[in-house]
Amino acid sequence: MRNKIKKSKCTYFEVVSVNEATGEEVLYDLRLWLVRIANKTLQERKKEMDSGDEGRLEDILRIQQNFYALNFMKLDVASDAYKVKENAQAEHIDLDDDEYIGKNTVALYDPQRHIMMVQTNKGSFNAPAIQTYINQTNEGDNCLLRPIVNNFNIDECNNHVVRKIDVKCNNIRQFEPEGSATFERIIDTCNDLEALTVHLEIGLGYERNTSLDNETVYDVVRTIQRNAGCVSSAKVTMIGDDAKQCVYDLFHNLDNDILSFVVPERGELSFRHVAQKMYETYSARV
Repeated sequence: MRNKIKKSKCTYFEVVSVNEATGEEVLYDLRLWLVRIANKTLQERKKEMDSGDEGRLEDILRIQQNFYALNFMKLDVASDAYKVKENAQAEHIDLDDDEYIGKNTVALYDPQRHIMMVQTNKGSFNAPAIQTYINQTNEGDNCLLRPIVNNFNIDECNNHVVRKIDVKCNNIRQFEPEGSATFERIIDTCNDLEALTVHLEIGLGYERNTSLDNETVYDVVRTIQRNAGCVSSAKVTMIGDDAKQCVYDLFHNLDNDILSFVVPERGELSFRHVAQKMYETYSARV
């Protein structure tokens, strides 16, 4: 059995709070919360989320004096895992009353820029859950993790290989297709069918060495952006400058990176290793 490659998406958030007097958002420094939570025992750190799940901050690691790596752990009492030997029946991993199945999410905090980089780890806590946890353990202070969004540059449609367009329109009667002959024909067909909604997925399947027509894609994307009020979702899949396939959200394109990790056979993808890789990726950006 070979080592397993795990890919993990990391998304960026600005840490802010709301000024009660003006209602404006201001940058928020999490270091006071880090002091507060570090002084608690692991048992005292455990909190119940709005979803009913329990979790805690497991570890705090300081990196290069200026960064903090945080290991958030979801504590799951539902065990569906088994331990299997080659020549024996599988054994369910039972849990004692004080035991949990832990599923972690790593975050990197930059206090100088008030930015948090959050790992997406299936089955563990996401950014909203982390925000809830911080506010529950911050002695009445509240903060928000505001997603950092990159505006989609429509010129990318002319400069890259476009693999797929996926768009959902929740009210085609309000959609104005002028500027895209392709969409004019689509809307005409929908009107003939007396439809109210439409979901289009236009792509190249498994064909590798070709692209959707760039000029037509440009007109389609420009028309979609102009009709943002009646489009519920719109994404474009393109091949980036690094030759990797990327999905771009035309309206909510969150700033993110994709990290690859090697998980050793029967070994652990450690918090420290993930944190260091996140730090190196973030440092290359700033």
